[in-house]
Amino acid sequence: MKRWFTLLSLVLAVSAFAQAPDTRSSEEKKFIRAIGLGDSQQVLAMLKANPKLINAKTHDGAGVVLASAYSMKPKITKILIKHGAKLDIWAACAAGMLKEATWEVEKHKELIDKQSPDGNTPLCLAVGMGHPDVAKMLLEHGADHNARSVIEGAGPMNSAAFGRNLQCIKVLVEHGVDVNMAETDGSVALHESALHGDLEIIKYLVEHGANVKKANDEKMTPLMIAESAKQAKVVAYLKAHGA
Repeated sequence: MKRWFTLLSLVLAVSAFAQAPDTRSSEEKKFIRAIGLGDSQQVLAMLKANPKLINAKTHDGAGVVLASAYSMKPKITKILIKHGAKLDIWAACAAGMLKEATWEVEKHKELIDKQSPDGNTPLCLAVGMGHPDVAKMLLEHGADHNARSVIEGAGPMNSAAFGRNLQCIKVLVEHGVDVNMAETDGSVALHESALHGDLEIIKYLVEHGANVKKANDEKMTPLMIAESAKQAKVVAYLKAHGA
């Protein structure tokens, strides 16, 4: 089950996949870190001193707007766009910018299932960051239900469970996405939701066919994960539903 909820954790998680050496300057690294921390004052100060930093990248090639979306700091995203940062399909989807994301999809339809430089598909980014309206748009434009991200082979359902947004999961189910879609290690959305204690999401998943007995490659079932995470309400619900 992946962990990329903040920029800093994302960088740590994906660095293992990066093959090229990090050739960025110390200034670029500092700028990306400021974005990840949501430090708007430092971001503005650094851009004023060196406007070319707007073209900085993360270690694995993600642009600054996508990096700001991972930090979940809309103010930083607006600052970067105002200063001329490039907005591509991945950044728009991750930031929940429906109008811009729609425009990018219609202009670059060939990118709708492509992975971002750091390995995430537009749909996985949209649901992982909690943007059901963007996810719906992507699916209506033909996004592949089975397109996966590099990190742990996560599909859209796994990513939505990680994002902990019930509306995103509902959008996926309504468009035929399999609730039992597994990551590379065999984990499904129910494992992720059990870990976090997201009972309403778990109820919805079970009501729509989630396998409560599904074990991942480590032989861990959702019930076992809920027990280890001390999620008492989830444990009780899963036991009552055949786990």
